[in-house]
Amino acid sequence: MLRSSGCRSRGAALSARPSRHGRLARHARRFGFDSLSDIASLPLMILLLNLLSLVAAPLILGMSRYHEREADRFGIELTRSN
Repeated sequence: MLRSSGCRSRGAALSARPSRHGRLARHARRFGFDSLSDIASLPLMILLLNLLSLVAAPLILGMSRYHEREADRFGIELTRSN
């Protein structure tokens, strides 16, 4: 494992070592891999990222609409004063 100045990132440490506990270890035989660093875990990781994206999308879009509304409001106020 690569180390830079003796410090590893938590994500790299979690994905590189085999899981000895948790859901991954419990279902290792069903999944067909016992470590997230295994290439066979890629479809599972993609599925989890897609689920996270599905949950986060309404929040992100809501913030985008809020900022766009504020920019429109600023533009209207700016052009009315001229």
